[in-house]
Amino acid sequence: MKRILLLLTAAIMLGIAMPTMAQQRKAPAKRATTTKKSGTTTTTINFTAQGELGLFALRGPVKECVWTTKDQTRKLGFDKKGMWISEDGRNPWDNYGKVKRDAKSRMIQMGDDVESGKLFTYNANGLVIKEVTIYMDGRDIVTYSYNSKGECTKEVFSYGDMYGSGKNTASFTILERDGQGNWTKRKTQNGNVETRTITYHEDLLAQQLAQQKYDAMAVNLGLSVKWASVNIGAEKPEELGDRFAWGEVKPKSSYTFENYIYRAPNTKEDCKEIGLNICGTQYDAAHEICGGKWRLPTEKEVLELFEKCKVVDMENGWKFTGPNGKSIFIPYTNFSEDYKDGMYWTGMREDAQTLGESRKRFAKTLYFCHNVDVWRLDYINNTSRFEGLYIRPVCGK
Repeated sequence: MKRILLLLTAAIMLGIAMPTMAQQRKAPAKRATTTKKSGTTTTTINFTAQGELGLFALRGPVKECVWTTKDQTRKLGFDKKGMWISEDGRNPWDNYGKVKRDAKSRMIQMGDDVESGKLFTYNANGLVIKEVTIYMDGRDIVTYSYNSKGECTKEVFSYGDMYGSGKNTASFTILERDGQGNWTKRKTQNGNVETRTITYHEDLLAQQLAQQKYDAMAVNLGLSVKWASVNIGAEKPEELGDRFAWGEVKPKSSYTFENYIYRAPNTKEDCKEIGLNICGTQYDAAHEICGGKWRLPTEKEVLELFEKCKVVDMENGWKFTGPNGKSIFIPYTNFSEDYKDGMYWTGMREDAQTLGESRKRFAKTLYFCHNVDVWRLDYINNTSRFEGLYIRPVCGK
């Protein structure tokens, strides 16, 4: 009884609605870990938590998680960087007091670590592996164990103070998961069921799904970058997909100088400056749509593709076979009765000056043509930035 009173007193000082000891063992508190070793067995977790999602063993662009146990329901909110911004509609720090963070913006302390507070220890995956609650006369320690999916499978709760010490263990069985790999239903060792209803930032989720799609289609040709096996917006190698103006990140129905976003005002031909190299920037459609390390290719990477690959001119496009024997197919983009060629954006703007004319309105392209040998081909070409061309993205290794 004395210990419970002291726990409640410490909770009031810290500003936390402290659960009972039994609830604390089962509470949807902080869960995470990178690897765990049991004897000679090592389990590697297959994701890294972003921001403070690791406090709750969540992955992906989570916006809200409603976590219901036998004893309580918590509504947790997160921003697009994965930072914890609300609990039950309120600022969580109003309840939990002073907060300290590490260099990765992860919370490592709440409250006063001298007489009352909480301390958190993380692993390399950004998941909490140890939580220490400090009281005036003792401390509680919770350690977390995880499976390879980063799901908490066991919590060990130990306590010690002037009145005694003890240890309790809780284990969990995952029953259901959502499409992002977050568990949504699990059972405790005593048969109680916990549920999580998780919603996501839709724009970030769409980009994550696109990245997963293109990651699965990345081909290592033995070059400095991986090339996608399909164009952006396509499902198969022979499909063309979506067109884009250079520097724009959304396709549109028509492509004219007048509707080009980066047309310089009060001019009939010039364009706004957005950089000589837009690869990996906000102006790179491949990077914005596919996410991760995906981007437009550079001029150097296009030269490498043509000069280091074996090229076969096929009926509907060219097949490029890399030094390691793996291949990609890039389809023609223009067809007529007696002429077929392919033109794709790079991330490089034309920077040459020709007869005093500004070249800011041109960007460099990957180019190939039916029935024209590689050695005769000017496979780095250029065209007006407002034109709608296709994109074959690359991924940095």
